[in-house]
Amino acid sequence: MVICHGKHFLLLVKRESLITMFLSDDNQRERLFALPGLHENTGRLVLFSCRTTITEGREIMKVKDIMDTTPNLARTTDTFEHLVRMLDEVKYRVVFVVDAEDNLVGIVTETDIVKALIPKYLTFDEFLISAINENYLENKCIESRNLASTQIMTKTFLSVHEDDTLMKAASLMAVNKIHTLPVVKDGKVVGIVHLMNLVRHIMKILTKD
Repeated sequence: MVICHGKHFLLLVKRESLITMFLSDDNQRERLFALPGLHENTGRLVLFSCRTTITEGREIMKVKDIMDTTPNLARTTDTFEHLVRMLDEVKYRVVFVVDAEDNLVGIVTETDIVKALIPKYLTFDEFLISAINENYLENKCIESRNLASTQIMTKTFLSVHEDDTLMKAASLMAVNKIHTLPVVKDGKVVGIVHLMNLVRHIMKILTKD
């Protein structure tokens, strides 16, 4: 099996009870590691001189092939109220927060908005919910109106590059139970990939076949 990425090849060489992995760059080949316990009666190694991975005659799609190039951006100085208004209007219900140099520093979703209004101690003891004042949510909304986006956003996030495969994007979303990934290049947001985009791609594949 050969996996191509640019000029690099990841070679899986099957020999009886051992699968050895090589990293190939042009004419140089470096053995990485071996995986014991896997076997196949006969194994053939086929090299492809390619810049795009081909599987069963179909070109592997990249993130850039389906991403939306118009992500919604907010600034670190934007307020809670501004973010709420943005989320009410944007297509994917997610806003990417960038700094003065346009570098991605955080993500805000509807969940982040709600979390900003809920007392932190409720994450430890949900039984305390009954003790909260009935007007707490409404009062907290007014109180949080000018809260900075940096106090609301999720600062730890996953992202993909435009040249990553759709398989990588789909895997990240499935494993981490998220619906959206920012597409980042040199620290800047250049697009967005949503589950909606992946489902549409899947529909196209089924339609073609």
